[in-house]
Amino acid sequence: MKFKCNSMLLAALSAVLLLNLPPVASAQTLINGANQTGTIYSNIVDSYTFTANAGDSINVRLGTTGFNGELQLYGPGSVLLGTAHAGTDNLLTDTATTTGTLTVLVSSASASGKGTYVLNLAQAPESFIVPAGDGGGPMTNGGAYPGTITLARQDLWTFPANAGDSISVRLGTPNFYGRLQLYGPNGALLGTAQDGNTDNLITDTATSSGTFTVLVSAEYEPNYSGGANGTGAYVLSLAQAPEPFIVSPGLSRRPR
Repeated sequence: MKFKCNSMLLAALSAVLLLNLPPVASAQTLINGANQTGTIYSNIVDSYTFTANAGDSINVRLGTTGFNGELQLYGPGSVLLGTAHAGTDNLLTDTATTTGTLTVLVSSASASGKGTYVLNLAQAPESFIVPAGDGGGPMTNGGAYPGTITLARQDLWTFPANAGDSISVRLGTPNFYGRLQLYGPNGALLGTAQDGNTDNLITDTATSSGTFTVLVSAEYEPNYSGGANGTGAYVLSLAQAPEPFIVSPGLSRRPR
């Protein structure tokens, strides 16, 4: 009888403790290239997971409306890889050292903060999706590709290159400062261009053949307390020599 009584008391106590725990959202899967939206209430933490292979370059960006966000990235084994809480625009970058499952936590930088958010994962050289209405996907040499950056959006583009190719990737952003990044076939970062410019250029010589990845987003300003969250239309172009090329519609070759 004594054991039965203690068991009942423990069950009741456990129920009380569970009711008083702060609400935590269950983990959701974060998909490379997708826009994940959510709402943060007071003391809420949203959890997301995704898989990465060793060598992957990882970019996780959080844009918040109505509150200053906090973004955390954990590697396999719950090892903290980074924390960002610089306002309404937060970005974490990392290179995966092991293959496994990573976790992203989204919350408010203050206990009372609440509002909506957009979370985006850009991961190279892994396969990705392009949501309807967003830019991204395969590029062809000579092509000019339009797109639009919305809150926390990171557009992924790809193109093939051969070892020895000279590569020039250019980004024009008339109404906001852009951020342009180029990744090699193994996911290694080859270059970043962003310095308060609306015209950004990266040049490189391919050392190996394969698929290269271009990442387009808004300039990131971690020390700007109000958050940057640049948005607007852009045009991305690829020039690659000595490969065959196309002439984009509306453009023409100059007569010899």
